[in-house]
Amino acid sequence: MEYRREIDGLRAVAVLPVILFHAGFSWFAGGYVGVDIFFVISGYLITTIIINDIENGRFSIAKFYERRARRILPALFFVLICCIPFAWMWMVPSQFKDFSQALVAITFFSSNILFWRKEDYFAPAAEENPLLHTWSLGVEEQFYIFFPILLIMLWRFGRQPVFYVVCLLSLISFLLSEWGWRNNPEANFYLLPTRAWELGIGAICAFILNGRPVKPNQFLSLTGLVLIIYSIFAFDESLPFPSAYALLPVLGAALIIIYGSSSTFTAKILSMKWLVGIGLVSFSAYLWHQPLLAFARIRSLTDPSAVLLFGLCVASVILAFFSWKFVEQPFRSGPKSILNSRAKVFAISLVASVGFIAFGVHGHVNNGYYDEWIASNKEYADVASFLSYRDTDDYRYQFSMDGCFFSGANGSLDDYNSSCLDIREGEENYILMGDSHAAHLYKALREKYTDSNLSVATASGCKPLYGNEGRLQCTLLHEQTFKEIEAKKELVDGVILSARWEESDFNGIQRTVTILKELGLNVVIVGPTVEYSSDFPIVLIRLLKEYGEVETNTLSMESKHNLDNDLEVLAASLGVGYVSMIDDLCSGDECRNYSLTREPMQFDYGHLTLSGARTLVNESFPGSLSNMFLPN
Repeated sequence: MEYRREIDGLRAVAVLPVILFHAGFSWFAGGYVGVDIFFVISGYLITTIIINDIENGRFSIAKFYERRARRILPALFFVLICCIPFAWMWMVPSQFKDFSQALVAITFFSSNILFWRKEDYFAPAAEENPLLHTWSLGVEEQFYIFFPILLIMLWRFGRQPVFYVVCLLSLISFLLSEWGWRNNPEANFYLLPTRAWELGIGAICAFILNGRPVKPNQFLSLTGLVLIIYSIFAFDESLPFPSAYALLPVLGAALIIIYGSSSTFTAKILSMKWLVGIGLVSFSAYLWHQPLLAFARIRSLTDPSAVLLFGLCVASVILAFFSWKFVEQPFRSGPKSILNSRAKVFAISLVASVGFIAFGVHGHVNNGYYDEWIASNKEYADVASFLSYRDTDDYRYQFSMDGCFFSGANGSLDDYNSSCLDIREGEENYILMGDSHAAHLYKALREKYTDSNLSVATASGCKPLYGNEGRLQCTLLHEQTFKEIEAKKELVDGVILSARWEESDFNGIQRTVTILKELGLNVVIVGPTVEYSSDFPIVLIRLLKEYGEVETNTLSMESKHNLDNDLEVLAASLGVGYVSMIDDLCSGDECRNYSLTREPMQFDYGHLTLSGARTLVNESFPGSLSNMFLPN
C-alpha cells in the first residue's frame, strides 16, 4: 500500500485535540472527536491491507493478528508497566482496585465494557483514571476480531456485494447510535455496536479507493478539514455522542482520505513535517497522555496549573518519540525485529498478558490492598470507609427510595411504581423532580417534613425540564409526571426542581417554570452542590495528609458560585423560590467537609452522603416545606 504523508498528518490532527481536551483546555472542548477520526483512519488502513491480501491470495488470520500484536502490544504493555508503580504509591485502595480491574480488562481488550459499567467519560473523577483512554483500543480490537472473518466469509460473492454489506452494517450501527444516545448514553459511548459505523466509514473509504488513485478535489478535501476543525472547537460534552453530530468529524476524515491527494492544499497542510512527525508517534502519544495527566491530578491538592498541564501534553509527545523509536519500532519489523517469529510474538504476548491478569486479579481480590493501606494509614480509617460508600446500607437506603429512583436506562417505565407519585386528597402535596442530585436529598427531606406528603419523580441523568429531548426513559418519566401534575393540579402545593444544573439548562428551566406556574403551581429551584475533581473522601484524605484535621477546604473542582448566583437571579426573575446549597455548604471558597455526625459531606464528586443530606436539610432548609416556595 502506498504511503500517504497526509494520513500521518491527519493522525496528528486527531491526537493533539484529544490530549488537549483531557488536559482541560476549554478551547478544545470538542477534542474528544479525535478518537472518532482515529477510528476512520484505522478502518481505512486496516481494510486496505486486508483487501489487498485477500485479492492477492496471501491473507492469513494468524498473520493479521500477529501484525496487530506487533503494532499494539509492545507500547501498550510498556505504558502499563510504567503506570503500576505510580498507581501503587499514589492511589487509595478504591482507585487501585479500579486500576487492577482495568489491567485485566485491557489485557482482554474489553476495558470499554468495564468503563461502560463503572465510569462516565465526562465525569470529573474520570480525569484521575490513568487507563480510561484504553476504551478506544477495546472498541477497535473487538472490531478487528469480527471484521476480517466477515470479509473472508463474504468475499466469495465478490467485492461489490461485500461493499454493500459493509455499507448496510455501518448504517445499522449509525442508526443504533442514534437510538442509543436517547436510551442508554453510557453504552452508546463505549460499546462497539454503536461505534462500528465510524470504523465502517473508514472501511468504505478503502473499498472506494481500492485499485484507484486518490482523486484530488480541493473543495471536498478542504471541506473535510473544516468539518474536523469545527467539531474540535464547537463541540463540547453537552452534545449527545456518538450521534448525528459525529458525522461531522467522521465524514470530514473520510473526505480527506478520499479526495486529499498530495496535490491538494489540504494535503500540503497535513504533510507539514512537524504534523507528520507527531502523526508517526501518535499511538504512543495517545497511550502516554492520560496516565501523565491523571497521576498529576492524583498527586495535586488543587487542580494542576495550565502551565503544568500543557507541559505534560508536551511531555507525552516527547515520551511518545522515545517509545516509538525504542519500543514500537524494534517489534514491528517482522523477521528483523526483536521477536523474529510469529510463535515468539504470540508466546511473549501470552506470558505478559497472564502477568497483567494475575496482578490485576490479585489487586481486585484484595480490595485494592485496603488492609495493607489502612495498616499504614490508620488515622484516615474513618474517612477511608466512605471510599466504598456505594456498598453501604446508608447508600442503599438513600438511593433505593422505595424503588422510586431509576438508576438505569432501559428505555421504558415497565418497573415504574405508581405510588412514587402519590398525590393525596386532604394533605399538603409536594413533588420532588430531577436527577440523582434531587434523589440524594429525598430521604432527608422525607425525614424532616413528616407533616407533608412528598412524592418523587427522579431518574439518573434526567433533568426535570419540560419537553427536554434526551434518553427515552427521561422523556417517558417526565411526560407521565407532567400529565399527573396537570390532572391533579388542584391538589399539588408545590414542585421542587433539583438537578446537576448547567448554564445551558436556563432556557429549559424558564420554560418548565412557566408551564408549572400557568397550572397555578408554586415552584422552588434547588441550586448546585460543590463539585470536586476526585471522589470527596479521596480529597479529604489528601487534605488530612497535607494539613492534618481540617473542617473546611478550598479544593472544589470548579467554582459553582457564579452558576449558583445566576440561578438565584433567574429564580427571582421568574418569581419562584430558590435554595442555595452552595451558600449552605460554603463560606466564600471554604466549603464544609463534615456532617454533624463527623462523616464526609459527600461521597463522590458531588453527591451528598445520607448524613450530609440530613445535615444540610436540617440546618439550612426552612422549618416547613411551604416556606421553601417563597420568592427571594
